[in-house]
Amino acid sequence: MTLLDPTRAFEKTYDRDGWPFLIVADRDGKVLFADASPGDRTPLEALLDKITAKAPAVESTTAEGIFYMPATLGRSSELKAIKHRDRFPSVACAPDGRVYVAFTTNRAGNDDVFVRVYDGKTWSKDYPIAATAADEHDAVVAVDKSGTVWFSWTSNAGGEKYNIFVASGKDVSKIGAGQRVTEADDDAMHGRIACAADGKVWLTYYKWGYVQGSSRDKEVYVRRFDGKAWSDEIHVSPEDVPSYEDHSDPIVAATDKGAVVAWSWDFHQPKGYTKEAENPTIFIRSIAQDYSLGPARVVSGTHIDTMPALALDGTGRPWCLWESISWDGRAGANRKAICASYDTGNPSEGGALTSGMANVCSPRLVAAPSGKLTAVWAETADGDRWVIKRAEIDPKVDKVPAAEMIVSEGNPRFPAAAYDPKGTLWVAYSAEAGAGREIAVKSFPSSSR
Repeated sequence: MTLLDPTRAFEKTYDRDGWPFLIVADRDGKVLFADASPGDRTPLEALLDKITAKAPAVESTTAEGIFYMPATLGRSSELKAIKHRDRFPSVACAPDGRVYVAFTTNRAGNDDVFVRVYDGKTWSKDYPIAATAADEHDAVVAVDKSGTVWFSWTSNAGGEKYNIFVASGKDVSKIGAGQRVTEADDDAMHGRIACAADGKVWLTYYKWGYVQGSSRDKEVYVRRFDGKAWSDEIHVSPEDVPSYEDHSDPIVAATDKGAVVAWSWDFHQPKGYTKEAENPTIFIRSIAQDYSLGPARVVSGTHIDTMPALALDGTGRPWCLWESISWDGRAGANRKAICASYDTGNPSEGGALTSGMANVCSPRLVAAPSGKLTAVWAETADGDRWVIKRAEIDPKVDKVPAAEMIVSEGNPRFPAAAYDPKGTLWVAYSAEAGAGREIAVKSFPSSSR
């Protein structure tokens, strides 16, 4: 079980000496053991032996291939059946106006990837893209200039480790098994795909690796499909920094000169890099057509900045959107914001499109045919009910745009967005429906965007 401490009340009460920190408490909240050092665990082992000797035997329950204690499933009313959950949508628009929405679903008892299509009049049924006994999730869909639809997702098919898979085709009802495009010694995750105007397809992801056989390290990579084969793996995150510098959550955008990748770097101010940024920080790096790498440039500042979104404005200038966490003295707690900034090569806290939130998630940044940008995200002010908001960014105006709420019903989460050729904005999200969650889609016709 993982317990969250968003107001740091638990930390302030029990953990004044810093990490590492270990505590054992009974069901009444009485602290039986506390230790803030990685020292001798013999007293703890003796305590656990004493406690577990009196504990009644409880059989675990299996759901979606995972073992749970019955009380855990009882709290969510899922003892008899797991709730239906469609989530993590991705949306893409084709040159002919078709709209594709890929998403993760547990409708078959484990995570699978499905897609549905809007042909201009009606939505199709849901077609399976990756639906096997393996764990398949985190799907992304993109469409190239020829109308070929591309999918990437994460799966442990064929082994214990997770890898990135890709499939493509013009008829999504006939797409076959995906191709595994990573060979991770540990796990590869968070695949993100982008189609270039020249027909090439770019894919980025991060891979876990072991450092000296014990500590895990994350690094960002990119590959390109030239129409016949995938390129060799290109190491995007800097290799001239210590291995404990973790890099994750990459996103890629195709340019007329190659591609740009943005990611979150767990930044410890290594030698040769800026001293004005710290904590997880958003960085950006260009990749040329010959695979040469530009310098790793900082985008965000000193807050805890993660989950970047990336898009190019009408001039080809990269913009980033990200989740930002900072301490709110008035609230006495950490609070989240959605921030945006364009690539200047200098640290920036970015313009806050929304701030003071108990939580935010899924920032998305998309370019309209006019070259203007639209930011879309989910937020909750009270930590309970969610809404989806958007903000229109005019790259020519140095002003933080006002955010407007566009979805409030269904406790919406995990929005995705894309523009079609006519300038209509399509937003897909996960909403409460019946006994679970389903994917919903709304369109917002163009005015002058």
